[in-house]
Amino acid sequence: MLEDSNKKLNVIRHTGEENKLKYILQIGPQGQGGIDTVIKYIMNSQLKEKYKFRRINTIIGKKKIIPYMFSCIQCRKMVDDTELVHIHMASNGSCMRKGILINYFYKKSIPVVIHLHGGGFQKFYEKSSNIKKKKIVSMFQKSAKLIVLTNTWLPFAEKIGMKGRTIVIPNFTKIPNVAKKEIEKNHRWTFLFLGKLGRQKGSYDLIRAIELIVNRYGIKNIKCILAGDGEIDASKKFIKELGLEDNLELTGWVDSQRKDQLLRLADALVLPSYFESFGLALIEGMSYGLPVIGTVAGSIPQVIRNGKDGLLVPIGDIAALADCMVWLINHPVESCRLGMCGRQHVMDDYSEETFCLKMDRVYSEILNG
Repeated sequence: MLEDSNKKLNVIRHTGEENKLKYILQIGPQGQGGIDTVIKYIMNSQLKEKYKFRRINTIIGKKKIIPYMFSCIQCRKMVDDTELVHIHMASNGSCMRKGILINYFYKKSIPVVIHLHGGGFQKFYEKSSNIKKKKIVSMFQKSAKLIVLTNTWLPFAEKIGMKGRTIVIPNFTKIPNVAKKEIEKNHRWTFLFLGKLGRQKGSYDLIRAIELIVNRYGIKNIKCILAGDGEIDASKKFIKELGLEDNLELTGWVDSQRKDQLLRLADALVLPSYFESFGLALIEGMSYGLPVIGTVAGSIPQVIRNGKDGLLVPIGDIAALADCMVWLINHPVESCRLGMCGRQHVMDDYSEETFCLKMDRVYSEILNG
């Protein structure tokens, strides 16, 4: 099925001629966030040489009700031309909305792959009522396969009856062409945050860390760019109260072109999350050769090997976060080494080729089984 020698997908399909192929639906949110990025990556990856994809958006930006209703209509219209459904799921409302679609396709005898992204899903499940837990378990057991991002999810998968039908497929990122950075003395360090502004991603902790660096360490020549949607107005107010307007910049949500520009501009990437299923922003930063700082939340310690290709801090420890950022500033050679090791780590373990080989195996097993 696969050509291991060059890691390219064999485009010969089980259904024969190209014009007879049906579609794989990619269902999930559109516009912002890591899930949207993953869906885009899949639809534009090597997989498109072998499979025909269609996308259905259950959320568009901050709009939920109307896009979801429209997505239900689209599913009904496309059902006859669909051979497999790949549903991207987080927790809370995302789970409930996707559950309705899973039941629909199950009744139509169309196999469903659930791709679990939400870092808080296990907590969401544990806090649910017994009735809701039964519905969640039933929903998962109607799927053909469950995709999780790291091995830490496997005990939960077994708990909900998905042992033997769960596969670990970490996210991937494109590997850009970048030149090795040489940081000069008295260089103004630029730190980058990519994600939704708010407590969950730790953006307020990062703002506090900048305050410590400026006021306690006396390092004024520093800048931090926070790129993402979320609690923008509250963040602006907080920054103004701390008098850090010269050190912090809020961009709002950025598209892929602007994100590429920011990653090339930055000297390091910081993601001080409280909850994280994977941390796609971290491997994006590493792919650009940036040293990265993350917390021990969720599966981040599986992405960052502390001291080898990045730095880890305890969740919510603002002083430790500031210390790590200052360490990077004071040790430019070691910072560069971390960045280069991180880039190699991504190339080895989080490349498009590795991801596509695993995803192709999932699709092929279901469609050929």
